[in-house]
Amino acid sequence: MKLSSLATAFVLFGFASTCAAAPVAVHGGSLILNLDAAAFANGADPGLYSGYGVTMTPGQPHIVLGRYFSLEDMVGRRLVGNGLRPDLNGMRPVSNVGTATAPVWSVDIRQFRTTYNAAPTRTTGLLFNVYDTAPPPVDGFRSPVSTDFSIDSNGSPATATGVIGFGGGLCFLYSNDAFLSYPNSGRYIALGDFHLQHETPPGPGYTGWVFYSNVMGSTPVFLTKNVTVTVYGSNVAISGDLYSSGDLLSYTAMIDTLQIGTFSFSTTPVTHREAWRKAYFGTTANTGNAADDADPNGNGTSNLLDYALHANPSGENPGRTLAMQSAMGSGNKLQATFSCARSRPDLTLKLQASDSLTGPWIDLAQSVGGATFSIVTPGAAVSERLIGDTRQITVTDIYAATDPAHPTRFVRLSVITL
Repeated sequence: MKLSSLATAFVLFGFASTCAAAPVAVHGGSLILNLDAAAFANGADPGLYSGYGVTMTPGQPHIVLGRYFSLEDMVGRRLVGNGLRPDLNGMRPVSNVGTATAPVWSVDIRQFRTTYNAAPTRTTGLLFNVYDTAPPPVDGFRSPVSTDFSIDSNGSPATATGVIGFGGGLCFLYSNDAFLSYPNSGRYIALGDFHLQHETPPGPGYTGWVFYSNVMGSTPVFLTKNVTVTVYGSNVAISGDLYSSGDLLSYTAMIDTLQIGTFSFSTTPVTHREAWRKAYFGTTANTGNAADDADPNGNGTSNLLDYALHANPSGENPGRTLAMQSAMGSGNKLQATFSCARSRPDLTLKLQASDSLTGPWIDLAQSVGGATFSIVTPGAAVSERLIGDTRQITVTDIYAATDPAHPTRFVRLSVITL
């Protein structure tokens, strides 16, 4: 009787859910900001104007929301400086602005304001997409903040680690004539390329969930209260009230501790296989060198099989190939021993046997969704033990080696995605 060790991967695409007890990782989703226009218009610190030697013009707002920038407009760009920028077409969104030769997005509020109490362009439903691996920056500019975040399934803030990076930006423009008439006027403030993280609460009454703006350094601009965290399956939802921080006061001269709106965030969950791709290839996408059927290190096994076996698929390390060990067990039956990853909830592994390479193949034992291997065909036997991050599996065939009806036997590991 002969033993042939074959590694084949049959890929059936479907939905894979993360085990409810495991930490939930984040790689996608959206943040929605609902800002209070009245707070931004009327929430000025009186000391700002007196510090400049002017008195606020009655009936005029302090600042209004000047422009919302999309993710594409924001990546790797910086928004700094002041002065009149009449070439940027007022409040309309602009693309291809903020290059190395013109690294400023700005507009004088007086270009588009028809009345002193003009309504802000957009304050509710401001959508920010979540970075997985952040896009590369424009040459010579700041790198966006990518997402590396996980939270325990019980929703406890104490177990939330990392940051959630959001693409997009906001531009706030001073609109009070008393301030605009000051020399070098046309001032504005830009916030964006946000990230959300959990830390020690910044003060009494606040939660530890803090929004940072990464446009001008990395600054905690929005503090939060009344935050609700919900973890359901492999999804996370976080929502609450936004409050201005001391840093936002220094940028916008708005009173700190002022409620300025609400936020809501919901995730697109990361599967185990996506997290594995990101660790080795820097992306969760099933494409290119990171694709399930790719073999970037040329060792003869696909990424999917490397994932199943807890092998390293990278080009720098050839990783582990499938090497079954054969032996004779009790009853003179063939045994096949191999190692696989300790936890792969998105896979079904089947150890199969056949008299011929062309089949038919029968299932001797299988593991569904990361569970322990169980016998499929009566007469087979299976045992396993944990060794670090791997499981060592031994499967015994149903036929004795001396059975004349089965003089040659082949075995293979079938890997099926759920």
